[in-house]
Amino acid sequence: MSTSRKLLGNLIMVLLVIGLFLTACQGAEPPATPMTEPEGGLGENEVAHAKPSITIVTADFPPFKFLEGEEIIGLDTEIILAVFDRMGYEVTVEMLPFKRADLETRNGRYAAYYTFTYNDDRGKDYLFTNPISAVQNVFFYDKSRLNDPKVQKVRDWKTLDFLEGLEVGVSTNYNYEPEFMKLWRPAGQPQWKPNEEGFVRIFNAQEITDMSPEKQHLLKLAHGRIHTFISEISVGNYFREQDLEKFGNITHAKKPVGEIRTFHMGFSKKWRGPNGEEPLALRDHFNFELTKFIQEGGRLPIYKKYGFISPFIPKTNVINVTGGS
Repeated sequence: MSTSRKLLGNLIMVLLVIGLFLTACQGAEPPATPMTEPEGGLGENEVAHAKPSITIVTADFPPFKFLEGEEIIGLDTEIILAVFDRMGYEVTVEMLPFKRADLETRNGRYAAYYTFTYNDDRGKDYLFTNPISAVQNVFFYDKSRLNDPKVQKVRDWKTLDFLEGLEVGVSTNYNYEPEFMKLWRPAGQPQWKPNEEGFVRIFNAQEITDMSPEKQHLLKLAHGRIHTFISEISVGNYFREQDLEKFGNITHAKKPVGEIRTFHMGFSKKWRGPNGEEPLALRDHFNFELTKFIQEGGRLPIYKKYGFISPFIPKTNVINVTGGS
């Protein structure tokens, strides 16, 4: 072996010895390992940033709120969840028949129920938010049965007296316009009104209490078992369009029933949050973020997605009776 090759070998050995010596003195740092989330919980860095969580409840009322598969969606659902996200809340939504959802929210099991119109009875137990959307009721009829004078009365109605003698589909738990409610359920005399001869029946109300009564009213109308049913226009049209083969002849009268009314979320006055949240403070925080969301135009693409014709002047909650955004 040549002298130069010996020198190179010796140099390599010296460098190796020095490297081992330095490692022993300083201690070798172990390789970094990725942090993993503990099974069944948040990671250490996430615990301090966990969002407060609440549970709210709703009832089926497409296109405002409804089930698609196992997911609760709809235009009101998307708006409400977007606002809660701005507030920093994690929200669980449950769906129940309205009567049960209403009762359990009034008793404080759920933080809030969405969405419905205001009346004095609801105002006793709920703190109402600013408007989320709006509703307008109309009478639906089957245009293939216009040879029936009673169906013609639906199409051409001017005053609610036209209802006398008709079979009318209604939803038991729905808060209709006051003028209709007086004919349907006047105090102490449901479905009756006085005249010179005593009491006469205005109309025979075929009441439905189940979820999505509009589906059943459409079937009854298509089979000639009722002359008309009263429904929110977007809801009735939504179910009609699900089966045009059956319901293609069903349409609605041009004249609406009463005025446009606003849809709200109601926070239960009896609810208390797990961290001591008060419903009034939560409602006010929601209203603050909802106002900003609307002013920024966040509601408009959601309305467009669900084909909802808004009666509001764009980026406000002001009703435009001649047509909105």
